[in-house]
Amino acid sequence: QQQDSQQHSQSPKPHKQPLLLIGAGYGRTGTDSWVAALERLGLQSYHMAHGVWKTPGHLELWEQLAERLLPLLEEEQRSKNSSFSRFHGRTPPEAQFDQIIDGLATAGFHATADVPAGLFFLDFVHR
Repeated sequence: QQQDSQQHSQSPKPHKQPLLLIGAGYGRTGTDSWVAALERLGLQSYHMAHGVWKTPGHLELWEQLAERLLPLLEEEQRSKNSSFSRFHGRTPPEAQFDQIIDGLATAGFHATADVPAGLFFLDFVHR
């Protein structure tokens, strides 16, 4: 009886749309055309304007990731004297990146189109 009441008190989990395509482009490189083409196919793209700015909570998710990642990149630059302008190959904190992926999935996005998601295309591929 207790188990039955617990099942009724739990809210249903939101549907998670799998990510089908990863556009790893930077802004001003045809990402608007990519988004338009995918929209014609009925797919929703996570573009800076459509995903980060217009989806509640997503800007904050990326800000939290940046707050954790930037000090790591700065330390790398000091220790190796290398450029940290490229994020490719850097591994973001797993728990925070999982929140971003879940955020894309529950918001119904099928694809990524540009930054910030494009900076982490390898992480999307490996998940």
